[in-house]
Amino acid sequence: MKDQSRQAGAVLVTSLFILVILTLLAISTMTTSNFELIMATNIQAQTVALANAETAVSEGEIEIVTEYGGGMENTANTNPVDPKASGSHTIGIYAYDETTGLTDGFGPDDGNPTTFDWDGANGFATGPSGDKYVIEFLGERTTQGAGGSLGVGAGQQDETKYYYRLTGQGTSGRGAERFVQTLFVTL
Repeated sequence: MKDQSRQAGAVLVTSLFILVILTLLAISTMTTSNFELIMATNIQAQTVALANAETAVSEGEIEIVTEYGGGMENTANTNPVDPKASGSHTIGIYAYDETTGLTDGFGPDDGNPTTFDWDGANGFATGPSGDKYVIEFLGERTTQGAGGSLGVGAGQQDETKYYYRLTGQGTSGRGAERFVQTLFVTL
């Protein structure tokens, strides 16, 4: 009889030990799942912000082609953009100063999109999507025939090309922020 009472207590202790281990495993699994959900949500927010920044840059490129032409099917517009003369900072267009290496009008930001005042005093353009972008007119260059910079095809004559740098800012609903910066060249 003594052996049976000892065994009944051992089964109870063993069962409780197994239940504690299973409880700890369940808590660990729930914690891991929560962390994975948070990471996936953050990645999704960053992806949305990047897509919005790319959309902003695309809208800036469309703005360049439709408004300033830069020689692309727009013979009426001989000057693709003159930011200094037009005071166009209010619509997100700036002129790059080759001597100083700074963008006129950016102020202390000096063209750094991470410190640019996207919500305040600095001018930016907002495309149809609501995303923000800035266009910097870098100037014009004349290429020498087919061997010239960015020349396409053989037997081309000298061409004037207009250079722009576009910076797009994208945000997501969860506060993620991404920037895309591209160079855009028109003929």
